Amino acid sequence: MKADLIIYHVSQLYTLNGNNNLRQGNEMKQVGMIENGFIASLKGKIIAIGSGEDYLLYKSEKTKFVNGWGLILTPGLIDSHTHLVHGGSREHEFEQKLSGVPYLEILKVGGGILSTVEATKKASFSELYDKAKKSLDMMLTYGVTTVEAKSGYGLELETELKQLKVAKKLNETHPVDIKSTFLGAHAVPVKYKEKKSQYIEEIIKMMPIIKEKGLAEYCDVFCEDEVFSIEESRYILNEAKKHGFKLKIHADEIVPLGGATLACELGCVSADHLMASTKADFINLAKNKVVANLLPATSFSLNKDFAKAREMIERGCGVALSSDYNPGSCPSENLQFVMQLGSIKLKMLPTEVLNAVTINAACAINEEARIGSLEVGKDADYILFDCPNLDYLLYHFGINHVKDVYKLGKLVVKDQKVCYKDCDNMSLIDLKVKEFISEVDSNSPAPGGGSVSALASTFGVSLSRMVSHLTIGKKKFLELDEKIRIDYEDNFITLNNIKEELIPLIDNDTLAYNIVMKAYKMPKETDVEKKLRNEAIEKATIEAIKVPHEIARLSYKALEVIIKMLPYGNKNAISDIGVGTLLLYTGLEGAIMNVKINLSSLKDFGTANMYRNSCEELLTLGIKLKEDILAKVYQGIG
Repeated sequence: MKADLIIYHVSQLYTLNGNNNLRQGNEMKQVGMIENGFIASLKGKIIAIGSGEDYLLYKSEKTKFVNGWGLILTPGLIDSHTHLVHGGSREHEFEQKLSGVPYLEILKVGGGILSTVEATKKASFSELYDKAKKSLDMMLTYGVTTVEAKSGYGLELETELKQLKVAKKLNETHPVDIKSTFLGAHAVPVKYKEKKSQYIEEIIKMMPIIKEKGLAEYCDVFCEDEVFSIEESRYILNEAKKHGFKLKIHADEIVPLGGATLACELGCVSADHLMASTKADFINLAKNKVVANLLPATSFSLNKDFAKAREMIERGCGVALSSDYNPGSCPSENLQFVMQLGSIKLKMLPTEVLNAVTINAACAINEEARIGSLEVGKDADYILFDCPNLDYLLYHFGINHVKDVYKLGKLVVKDQKVCYKDCDNMSLIDLKVKEFISEVDSNSPAPGGGSVSALASTFGVSLSRMVSHLTIGKKKFLELDEKIRIDYEDNFITLNNIKEELIPLIDNDTLAYNIVMKAYKMPKETDVEKKLRNEAIEKATIEAIKVPHEIARLSYKALEVIIKMLPYGNKNAISDIGVGTLLLYTGLEGAIMNVKINLSSLKDFGTANMYRNSCEELLTLGIKLKEDILAKVYQGIG
């Protein structure tokens, strides 16, 4: 097997290889370091890892090579606890925090979470999207390739859905993968202050709606004094489990309520915060293999005690580190700083820290089989750090050590600057010709045949219109019958309309493909998840079929117009009509190929047959039109 990307002569390559499970206790010291290492990938998956010159076994004439000498390489970082999507900010509470006003006091008077709830309700979808995208870009430059994102700033259905839909859209359009969590139980809204039980029932009512729409995989609760008690948290999470949610919990952040032990009782994937947890909690977490997800930047921001990571690890816990990025207690997207706090304040060894933001963080979002370590078959998500070794990454704190970031084997950050093409705002049509060619000639399957077919047809229409520009207004044209001239000019306008419809399809085909790929990455462990994944794949595939089918339809329509205009066009440019026709037919048949390759995977046979029959008709009629036009072109050429 030959690679499309090889990074070689890496000074120190940290694989984190081993069993795809939570690394606990002393296991967190193992990082699988290879000197003079290489890693080879193909189509976004790792195909080989080793050292020395063995990388040459995987090269081909198409392989891209990157020299990693003087650099270290790690798996992509995973931030498994964030509040990514939110409106506003809370710097107006900064002086209160500095004066020592407790967070729960700020919350009581409508500040804290409740302040952000109001800002999030007022923000539009696009405002939330743009704000969160900016944060994702920043996280990516620090080496984060996957995040977990919680709702919880709506506290009513409409805004909770808005937050989760923003996260879903970003997951489709941004290179960073997003795992979503429903956190309706983040605080109690003001109007339910004296009737919390009614709000809890509202949370329960939201669950099936959110699950049915496929907007969240996890459910979380802020189990804390004066927020949600142990009993309330148990009830909410048990109801969430009935609806097919995996469970997480904000536990023992301020008061030792026993949230960590509740996490073990309910089988939560992770228990997060844990600054006030006890020795008994640590023993329980270790025994039940619940990820102890620690958030030291929150302690730093609030000037509070740090979680006892050293004791947790010594008692056998599997620790993860996350940012807790949010507008109140941790307004920072810098996971490297979190890693550095993990060493400096939590007394974790550099090897333990690396485990905590890679494989253990992957376990905190049930993605350890796909990401979190560098092993054959896993996603090609990795970072090149400009550091001589791992210790230096944590010792030299407060700066960004990232050089380049790769997501699915594709360069997305170069020299600390994002360089990916945003699928949502992707402008293939705005690229220079050489840039477009480079995009096609890359290790990414998109843009591919569909986008190139649309481009070919757009060029075909444009060449035909060029001939019309050289015709209209000329002496011979003005001598034609008035009705012929009017029809010719109308057809000239029609061709422009077709061109304007074709242009966005160049980008839309790539976007549709990426959405299909995202659907395939959805979780499939439970029957509910499998059902949602299959439905998403079917829906995305139908949308991916619609785009090339429309390219084919418009290409045929253009050929129909061209054959009407051909007798009256400028004879000196008739060969350009021929080239335009060939391009249009190439676009038509190429687009039909892209339709047909997807038809076999459709479960809706009626829809599949409809598109199959339409394609056969377009192809049959298109061939005849192409041959008729070319016959006249060759006759005119002589």
